[in-house]
Amino acid sequence: MMVGWLLLADLMPFSVCGFVSWLFQGPPATFWLTGFFNPQGFLTAVRQEITRAHEGWSLDTVVLKTVVLKEEKGDVLRPPSEGVYIHGLFLEGARWDRKAGGITEALPSAMYFEMPLIHISAAVSGKTKEEETYECPLYLLPKRCLVNHIININLKMASHDAHYWTLQGVALLLAK
Repeated sequence: MMVGWLLLADLMPFSVCGFVSWLFQGPPATFWLTGFFNPQGFLTAVRQEITRAHEGWSLDTVVLKTVVLKEEKGDVLRPPSEGVYIHGLFLEGARWDRKAGGITEALPSAMYFEMPLIHISAAVSGKTKEEETYECPLYLLPKRCLVNHIININLKMASHDAHYWTLQGVALLLAK
């Protein structure tokens, strides 16, 4: 029992320091989405924060908008002006082609591919110009079920169409 308390006491300063730096220095440049106990709650908070920043927007009409960036998490030093940068996602069944800026066939014997940074922001539903994308489901765990589903992230396609990627079972995961 005493060992558990000692471990908790060792971890306390790190979490307290993290919150204090967030309070006085602003939010971190990127968020490791896997580190959240409730990633859906975090993404809902992002949507609410953006909605409050825009006069006339209603939370009911605002949807999350995602853009995969070319940068890695170490390349970004500041948070975006609106929304958040997330990292730590893995693509299963395909890979991200940085040159083409879209999903393409996975390499032989590679099950998972680590995604680059993703910028998550929000927009009013129906007011954004939609291009042809694959609505890739994001799951908390590799076991794909409704309980583990978080959101769908729109990914550009370097090859094939959305139907092909759906049949391939391509998905994003927070844990391999």
